[in-house]
Amino acid sequence: MNTITSLEKICHKMNRYLQNSLWIIFFLTLVGVSKSFGQTVPANLEGKWKMDGKSVLKEMSPLNKEKYKKMSTDIRKKFERSLGSKIFLFSSEGVFQAEWGLGDKDQRVEGHFKVLKEEILNVDINGQEKEYLIEKLTSSELILSPRDNKAGVLLKLIFTRIP
Repeated sequence: MNTITSLEKICHKMNRYLQNSLWIIFFLTLVGVSKSFGQTVPANLEGKWKMDGKSVLKEMSPLNKEKYKKMSTDIRKKFERSLGSKIFLFSSEGVFQAEWGLGDKDQRVEGHFKVLKEEILNVDINGQEKEYLIEKLTSSELILSPRDNKAGVLLKLIFTRIP
């Protein structure tokens, strides 16, 4: 009788252990799934990024390089200053800001962003969405390529992190 009682206790404990283990596995799976859906900001994307205008110009298509060379010196310098002044800010809450100089005026836009599939950056500014392929993301360098670059001049946006 004692043996049967002992076996029943062991079975009961094993059953409870198994149930608790299943709940823990379920909970961890649920947390993992919710993180994959809810996580929009890789830790190394967060912060301020300044565009490397010279590198961006080197990456222009041959056709756009020809157009660029045909610009007047004044227009070309304004374009270069505008590129070199661009700063992108990505917050941990998914807020996006871009600032740059254009002629004598400072420009600024704000919106939201999220990272899809760990390689696609989706930026939404007032309902206008733009997607970029994240070609490189390190603690000091960010390279983005517009996914739909039909009318765009720049093939790659190259940034370095700033404090």
